[in-house]
Amino acid sequence: MPDGETRISFAYKEIPSLARRSDVDVEGRWIDADLVQGALYLRTWTPGDSLQQSAKSEKVKIKLLFQEGRVPLWERKFWPVLALGAGDEAEVVWTRKFGVARRFQAGPESRRVLEVWVGSVEE
Repeated sequence: MPDGETRISFAYKEIPSLARRSDVDVEGRWIDADLVQGALYLRTWTPGDSLQQSAKSEKVKIKLLFQEGRVPLWERKFWPVLALGAGDEAEVVWTRKFGVARRFQAGPESRRVLEVWVGSVEE
């Protein structure tokens, strides 16, 4: 990422049918790969980005999530966002700390997932 400190890794994996009911994505890192139709772009947050979380019934601006989560202003500039598509029509699929958008969350019926890890460059 542009901050020079954050490393984001992705792993594609198929989930065997017996494991689907027992594997739980408690950290909000699993994207249902079959629900993603199009190109994914890893970029930094931009004003206007919004995310629909599972606990919320409507989309919320990520700026509000920053405020509720007490994310310092200086960290927001390089905040990673994974988006489906580019430009004004892009839809946020995942963002650090706030997880996977409701529409793309892997569930018990998911067969293929894209797992996201966030770490530091030194790890």
